[in-house]
Amino acid sequence: MVFEEGEELKNAVRCFDGDISVNSGGRVWDLGIIAPGYTGVSRGRCRALLVPGDMEKWGVKADMVITYGMSSKDTVTLSSIDGDECIVAVQRGFDTLNGDTVEPQELPVRRHGLAPEKAAAVTGAAILLGADFI
Repeated sequence: MVFEEGEELKNAVRCFDGDISVNSGGRVWDLGIIAPGYTGVSRGRCRALLVPGDMEKWGVKADMVITYGMSSKDTVTLSSIDGDECIVAVQRGFDTLNGDTVEPQELPVRRHGLAPEKAAAVTGAAILLGADFI
């Protein structure tokens, strides 16, 4: 489930998981994502939740919460940006939804026009979903 005002983040993540729904709260989802700047209602339950690192409260219950953003305190962050190219840094290890362990690392990715924080969120989602390119 993706909580956002528009559909940009949902559309970017859909290529990794076609079952991403917007603002749904009726079942347990594998992955939940709260978009940067989202201030609406967020409810539901998921196995893993990606939240902006500067977000203080959210209404989604999750087994695992991973922060993303531009701070060195975030689990998934961008360590450099050069136009549409960026380096996404995984600051702390975590397990993917299929049980694989992700170690701290840096990954070169294209932002495809996404804002830096959204690029971090999409990359975090791709890692959690076990995307092949990572």
